[in-house]
Amino acid sequence: MFGELRIQSGNITVRLAKSKEEIEQAQKLRYEMLVLDFDETKDVNGSDASEYDEFCDHLIAIDEDTKKVVGTYRLMSNFHLVHKDKFICEEEFDVTRLKDCGDNILELGRAVVDKNYRNGVVIKLLWQALFTYCKLKNIRYMFGTGSFHGLNKNDYLNAFSWLYYEHKIDDKHDCFAKEPCSKMDLLPREEVEVRLAKQEMPALIKGYVALGSKVGSGVYFDHDFNSTDVMLIFDLENVNKAYAKRMFGVEL
Repeated sequence: MFGELRIQSGNITVRLAKSKEEIEQAQKLRYEMLVLDFDETKDVNGSDASEYDEFCDHLIAIDEDTKKVVGTYRLMSNFHLVHKDKFICEEEFDVTRLKDCGDNILELGRAVVDKNYRNGVVIKLLWQALFTYCKLKNIRYMFGTGSFHGLNKNDYLNAFSWLYYEHKIDDKHDCFAKEPCSKMDLLPREEVEVRLAKQEMPALIKGYVALGSKVGSGVYFDHDFNSTDVMLIFDLENVNKAYAKRMFGVEL
């Protein structure tokens, strides 16, 4: 049933990957967008292949004119834990409370869109497919890491503090950053400048927050990817429905 998930607009089709070749294209795109963009000294011919890829679902956007994969999300739900005993993000965050919440959960990982396709169409279709996937599998919570460029927390004092004070997940579902990490409430609440906080945040994370994402406690310093990561958690029963309809054309 899930292999038939398909959403199309113009020359872009979004569905689950069906072949090893399609997954390899997604891995290559992930490497170009997530590794080379953050560290130009890396081998340009590398791949972002992972041991998790063989049993996760891979949501891909395909340009039907070129048959090229131009966007992707890697999806790992609690149903996939029969293959592994932990989610990918557990290298960085303790998600025990979320795993024990009693609802179906889905980890979103390795989200990328080709630079030449960032006109909004691909990401819109990917999110339409994500919501459909979650409905089919009765997913309550989506979660995953979001990255700030670099390892200097002082570059994001307002952003991290604002996220902590205004958008932290409830204690029952909290996910804690592992070492090397830092707390998020780096400024007193009264000193946080919201305007600067939003300027410091990557567009993708701002969009997630507008959609209704909450954050876990702490930030993780990912030295391999030269990034500082936050945990983002969506309760699909409490997303911003107006934003979802306006940005992604999704009726919730």
